[in-house]
Amino acid sequence: ITCEDCVLIMCDQSSMRSIVRFNDHQDKIYQMDTHLAMGSVQKKGGDSVNFSEYVQKNLKLYSLKNGRSLSTHAAANFIRGELASYLRKKPYYVDLLLGGYDEKEGPALYFFDYLASMQKMTYGAHGYAAYFVTATIDRYYKPGLTREEGMDIMRKCIEEIRTRFMVNTPNFLIKVVDANGTSVVDLN
Repeated sequence: ITCEDCVLIMCDQSSMRSIVRFNDHQDKIYQMDTHLAMGSVQKKGGDSVNFSEYVQKNLKLYSLKNGRSLSTHAAANFIRGELASYLRKKPYYVDLLLGGYDEKEGPALYFFDYLASMQKMTYGAHGYAAYFVTATIDRYYKPGLTREEGMDIMRKCIEEIRTRFMVNTPNFLIKVVDANGTSVVDLN
């Protein structure tokens, strides 16, 4: 969710395959840069971590070579380009949400799918629970949300998932990207 001064990114922390849940403490939101975080939904084993690390290392290489980091928009276009080029070779089966904060532009959220489509959005969701989450956010979202209003919507999304979704996902993680960088936010 894009708020007036930040971007909120949430993920469940369950790692599962088919009918088995392996882990309930996985961080699916990767810090790409000081003011850039990417939430990744894995469609096929290993692609989420591999692609996230690939992007993270390339963004770091760019900043070392040029003495400055990419803006959120530029990083989004780099990610889209990489997804598109790998689509023709060995595709990464990942759906992504990229949230960032720039001094001039403020907060921004970009939505990617595994076919390399990219769209700047005010809110978005991926995965099976996206049906519930998107409907909930759509109902309560308004432009210019404060951080606390955004957190309230996130809590409503978690409640909706716990009420309606057939898979038990006990733990959720929310990270905020703002002028101070990326940080984990307590749900309470």
